Amino acid sequence: MKKSSVLFALVAAGMATSALAAEPTPFNVQQLVNLNKLHSAAVSNDGKSLVYGVKVVDDQGEASSDLYLLDLTNKNAQPKQITAAAGTEHDVSFSADNKSIYFLASRTGTSQLYQLALMAVKPWLLPIYH
Repeated sequence: MKKSSVLFALVAAGMATSALAAEPTPFNVQQLVNLNKLHSAAVSNDGKSLVYGVKVVDDQGEASSDLYLLDLTNKNAQPKQITAAAGTEHDVSFSADNKSIYFLASRTGTSQLYQLALMAVKPWLLPIYH
């Protein structure tokens, strides 16, 4: 129940911040595509933190996505942006000890697995063995 309430709040916040203040016009598919979108939400194993992605489309139609961390134990907590690289980050998951997250990122044209220690400055590209 807690996860669904948090996700609902995130979706509502995303829609509220994406509302257009211009003159009313019929809503179309292109406007839907250009909305900021919340995605890849993951709650930590201890239920104290939430990481989620926000996809933003710029005026040229280029999309980027960054991850944000929210402290669920503080009702006044503000989200903290934890990634800011070009490209998109998605499919986030917490490590078993909640000290880092794993996510897929397309920074060089293909999706690769990264690990980000939540106290670190930049994520590590994890080698994939075949």
